[in-house]
Amino acid sequence: MQQLELFGKAVKDLDALKTDLVAVGSDDREATRSLKENADKVAFPMPLLSDPKLDVFKRYRAYDDFEEHPLHAIYLVDAKGMVRYRRISAEPLLDVDFVKAEIARVNRLAQQAPRE
Repeated sequence: MQQLELFGKAVKDLDALKTDLVAVGSDDREATRSLKENADKVAFPMPLLSDPKLDVFKRYRAYDDFEEHPLHAIYLVDAKGMVRYRRISAEPLLDVDFVKAEIARVNRLAQQAPRE
């Protein structure tokens, strides 16, 4: 929740970096909808996707096979679909400024990439 709130507050900064933010959770569709429309009026301006079967978590290796539970992960994917940065951990990444700096770095790398 803390990670969602922090990154939700940074959506305008991320937009300025030409970055789309999408969150994927392990709750079912109804629980995800309830989170988005919460009574506390906490804003989650990013799309919240539901993955109760953990297929996406497993596909992107954000799943602990030994403990059998999803992990926290952040992926920065460039416009060509290349993963330029990833962090997978049992703990959420809460340093929004670090992520913004990494986004700026990824954007620079994408601009330097040879054009096809």
